[in-house]
Amino acid sequence: MYAHGWGVPRDTADAIRWFEMANSVDSDGPPTDWMSVEGYGIPKDPEQAAYWYHQAANSGHPEAQYFLALLYSSGKGVKKDEEQAERWISSSATQGNAAAMAELGKRFAIGNGVAKDDKRAYFWLTLAFLHGDKSEEKLRAAESAKLQPAEVTDQEHAAQNWKPRMASAKPKQ
Repeated sequence: MYAHGWGVPRDTADAIRWFEMANSVDSDGPPTDWMSVEGYGIPKDPEQAAYWYHQAANSGHPEAQYFLALLYSSGKGVKKDEEQAERWISSSATQGNAAAMAELGKRFAIGNGVAKDDKRAYFWLTLAFLHGDKSEEKLRAAESAKLQPAEVTDQEHAAQNWKPRMASAKPKQ
């Protein structure tokens, strides 16, 4: 949490201290290798990062799902795979991760890994905005201009009434 600033101020020294305690011989829990994810004290290793993000993502961790999606989208540490990227970004977004919402909205706006859909783009970009992510505000305005006023109102109403939920990003069988 300290390494990413999740719920606490980001603090490298405290992150390293907690990683070391988790990996000490006195620890009852399993060893953690999250230091390889961020590169604290060791060289960055995108393949190890992908492995650990995958472990956390499979457990439903929305931030890990978001970062894993970015790895799949960029091809760092894993084979580039837009279908996997979309699956993980969608799972993270449906759990309320604002950065993932913005990324999913951007994907719908340009048709990256999903069918281009201006309504869905505007919906997800509005959700991101409502959850504090203003990074794609220009794109949100551009998507709004493509819709009829009634459609904008409908999407804004849907976004205001939206609730996060647990989502599985596992492939459909």
